[in-house]
Amino acid sequence: MKKALVILRKIFNKILNLIFPETCMFCDSDGHVLCENCRYEIDKKFRPEKSNLEIDGNLINFISAFNYNGIVAQVIKKFKFGHKNAGEFLSKYLKRAMDFYKINFDMITFVPMSARKQENRKFNQSEILAKKLSEIVDRPVFCLLKKSKENLEQKGLDFYQRKSNVRNVYEFDNNMTKKIEDKKIILIDDILTTGATIIECSRLINSKKPKEIICLILAKVNNTTTS
Repeated sequence: MKKALVILRKIFNKILNLIFPETCMFCDSDGHVLCENCRYEIDKKFRPEKSNLEIDGNLINFISAFNYNGIVAQVIKKFKFGHKNAGEFLSKYLKRAMDFYKINFDMITFVPMSARKQENRKFNQSEILAKKLSEIVDRPVFCLLKKSKENLEQKGLDFYQRKSNVRNVYEFDNNMTKKIEDKKIILIDDILTTGATIIECSRLINSKKPKEIICLILAKVNNTTTS
């Protein structure tokens, strides 16, 4: 049923695009959410990287698809702030990064957004990436965490300020504890800057004893804390 709905949605979107053609979100040329030239430029920037960090005694792997600069950074910003349809295209690079490192896993989750911020933006970009990846790889996606407290914007803070800023603002859904036992989990976020947010989310999930957590990030800023 799920696969049939995905196919029907794609057919509907193609018909809709014929009636109301999209323009490229980056250069405004006709034809698609991203035109062929912009797709080509983004594809050239694909640079999968793998690093790791010990969190509460467990080694957590971090995999990114791009470095956060140039056209990639600009497209991700546009995706985050309104161009929701770009999620399908961008999620394919998450799949390519996993394939590059031959990653096997059981389920997908994502870094949550506060209810207020999600209401303002209308969607959580990390959730969109997770759901699109789920469609590609036929693995379930679950909301394991919620952001229960508002905090300061992370932008402009250093690693230690960011680490303090995200402490105790996320909660694990305890109804999901049994479901993640002995499971390999992909945790998705769009951008890795210092890593403070996704490290805190990993710490919470890791406390419920899954088999493994792999942090999958669309783009990585070069001054991150992982090694």
